[in-house]
Amino acid sequence: MKKIIVLLIAVSMLLSLFACGKTEVPEGTTGQEGTEPGVVTTNAPEVKKKSSASTKAVSDYLVEEVDNFKVDKGTKYEDVLAMLPTELSVEIPVDLSKAAPSEVLFEADFSSMDAFLEDWVLQGNPASTEVHDGKYCVVASDPLARAYVKYQPWSKYDPETGEGTGGYANYAVKAVIHGTQPTMTNLMGILFRTGEVETEGDNAFDSLYLGIGQSFIRLYKHRHDFAVVTSVPLEYQQGVDYTVEAIVFNDKLILKLNNETFYEGSTEGFDYGTVGFRTWTGMYECTDFTVRSLGPDDYEQFGEYTETVKVPVTWECWDYDSEITGKYGFFATIDSSICDLIPEGKQAQQKVNVTVKNAG
Repeated sequence: MKKIIVLLIAVSMLLSLFACGKTEVPEGTTGQEGTEPGVVTTNAPEVKKKSSASTKAVSDYLVEEVDNFKVDKGTKYEDVLAMLPTELSVEIPVDLSKAAPSEVLFEADFSSMDAFLEDWVLQGNPASTEVHDGKYCVVASDPLARAYVKYQPWSKYDPETGEGTGGYANYAVKAVIHGTQPTMTNLMGILFRTGEVETEGDNAFDSLYLGIGQSFIRLYKHRHDFAVVTSVPLEYQQGVDYTVEAIVFNDKLILKLNNETFYEGSTEGFDYGTVGFRTWTGMYECTDFTVRSLGPDDYEQFGEYTETVKVPVTWECWDYDSEITGKYGFFATIDSSICDLIPEGKQAQQKVNVTVKNAG
């Protein structure tokens, strides 16, 4: 009797196991829900198995869900893939600490006027400006005394032709300047992101201008006229060197005086342009003038940054079954190798929902 009872229990357990392994899928559903939203699991022969590595990778970002793809029941997996876009534009957090180190893009040659004019466009009375012995010198009161660096790829603007390529011109420009007169009532300083340069006129340019006066250092924006963006107190002293620097990155700006940041803000709509000198009747000298590319230390000051990257993608669905109607998640994963600045190990992901429907 005991043997019969044991045998009945064993048969009952086998029947239970068989029943658990068999799942009926109602019409209009996709079977048992998976661990990711929109991802399902079935026992169909077309199932694309999802590895644990993929499960971890797809959690990095979900960019957007799209629900505009519908296919007839029986549509092959390969035919669905052929319908999906081959490229995506994805906004990705960029790890700017991995950017290339800063390097010098331009260094002024102040050895002689001839050497200077190889790289610069000079305006104003020729007698008011001298270049010699490693110095750029404004030696006479001249409201038109200006100088612009000729076309450079990093400036995206040519002051000689007035042509610009558009887009952001990102760089850091630094100059060491000192006044040669007892008072500095009419400013001395540097221009950056300078465009719309004309050959004549007191205000024949558009630019940002970092200038030192008798009691302040100021950032001006100039379109037909000057407007003060910010002003910081400063006590001018004749013959004392002042190191001024402007760092521009897209629409952001950092200003430094003697290597100390005193202003962070917007570039006020000045997106690209060359660099140079400007004064309004002030007399001064510059002993060093350099432009460099931005490096990790610069980017760190600007904080978080995202970049829209257009990349080729390969789509995948781990659970697609052409014979079961319902909604399936197709994922495009973008590897960090696509863009050097994407944080290591990160992957962006686009999700497209494909609905399998009955024909007709």
